[in-house]
Amino acid sequence: KNLKNRSKDKLLVASSDGVYETNEFASRRIIKGTATKLFQSRINPDKIYAALDYGIEQIDVSYNKDEIVFTPKGKLEGYNERTTSIDEDKDSSLWITTEFSGVFNIKSNARKDNKTKQNIKSPLYKITVYDTANGLPQSYSTIYPCLGKLLFISEDGIYLHNPFCSKMSGAKNVFVKINSLPFGYFTDRFIISYLMEDSKGNLWLHLKSKYDSKKFLAAAFIQKDSTYSVNINSFRPIPQMDVYAILPEKTNVTWFTGDDGLFKYDGNIKNNYYQEFHALIRKVVLENDSVIFSGNYFKEINDSNECSG
Repeated sequence: KNLKNRSKDKLLVASSDGVYETNEFASRRIIKGTATKLFQSRINPDKIYAALDYGIEQIDVSYNKDEIVFTPKGKLEGYNERTTSIDEDKDSSLWITTEFSGVFNIKSNARKDNKTKQNIKSPLYKITVYDTANGLPQSYSTIYPCLGKLLFISEDGIYLHNPFCSKMSGAKNVFVKINSLPFGYFTDRFIISYLMEDSKGNLWLHLKSKYDSKKFLAAAFIQKDSTYSVNINSFRPIPQMDVYAILPEKTNVTWFTGDDGLFKYDGNIKNNYYQEFHALIRKVVLENDSVIFSGNYFKEINDSNECSG
């Protein structure tokens, strides 16, 4: 977003050919290589991080009058992994999950001398790596900011970082598995493959069954007493697909995109999914095997031989 002139917003796009900035009908590549994710710091919005095939490159955001300028600042030295997710904590430290090499924490090392107020010469940042020896699961995890925390979610459940154990050398419980979250019971039967918390505190989830191949969407709407009402029925018409992104809008409209396309859910339209209705059953088939009912008990109701049954 252009904070100085909203009519001159620009869109950054991560693609298999690099990172592009787009403006109306024009585009310009600012980083070469396969880019899989973009993350803009919430604490320092003038910094954007692009996840490349192997490594992360920083992009600085500045202004030339009222025009946004994107300036690549090079790759983060010491990190050359394939990234699955990026986020940051309240101390502006970057947290990065990878496919095979665990979780990385990149913390700024910039310090100033209290007397001279000058920068102390030191590495620009400190990199710490965590793996199964620190409490993480065997399967890779993905970071989701939710309920004021950074949740590390994997096929094995939900994990939280314990900052107190991080300060202890050789600590094994740096990451702790938890089940106390409002939606924690989902992990008994399902894998949480996507999680989004909207501005109202509602939770949007994509779930995969641990026992079969079924996938479905769910929404947990926060109530006045801080409990959640879970809605699954509204999303049953959406195909069982992998979900790439969920975008809730302030207008109660939510967008879902996946390998079967783009879908819209309008929360302003109220439906009674438990309303009873009368149906004329003409045929019942048991799991594509045999017909157990094919129409019966017909009664003629007029001279034209029209039947009911």
